[in-house]
Amino acid sequence: MDMQFTTLLSNGETVPVCDNGESKKVKFDDIDAYHEMVLQARAREGARQMEAIRGGFYKVVPNISLSLFTILEIERKVCGSSTIEVKDLKQITSYDS
Repeated sequence: MDMQFTTLLSNGETVPVCDNGESKKVKFDDIDAYHEMVLQARAREGARQMEAIRGGFYKVVPNISLSLFTILEIERKVCGSSTIEVKDLKQITSYDS
């Protein structure tokens, strides 16, 4: 097995997971540490996007307000109901014969 301390990100870019990772070979005894470093690199991969989503969400819903709701209540307010009543659908639908 000839692996370096690098990982492949979702955009196809190979990045080091530690200092000089491109030149360090992963040895059998390093597998657990390497695995943890890869998990951390992949977890950080979407951090910028998540921060943008969080910032936009907080512009609509003040951060302090979130403590007033459960996660299920927030999901319902953001996503709406998971079921659609036929009578409600008929009220907002126009039919042409």
